[in-house]
Amino acid sequence: MYVLALTGPLATLRFWVMAVAVVLTVVTGLDYVKQAIVLRRRGIAERRAALKETEA
Repeated sequence: MYVLALTGPLATLRFWVMAVAVVLTVVTGLDYVKQAIVLRRRGIAERRAALKETEA
């Protein structure tokens, strides 16, 4: 949308569309990182549990 030479209300619309895109990008990025941390912790816990089973 920034490639187009828009003026008036369309320029305002362009701003808000880009603002929403940025917000969604940040939110989904944070969600991705949160899920990665959860999966990593789960994997570490499962690995530790498997090691304890083989030691016992």
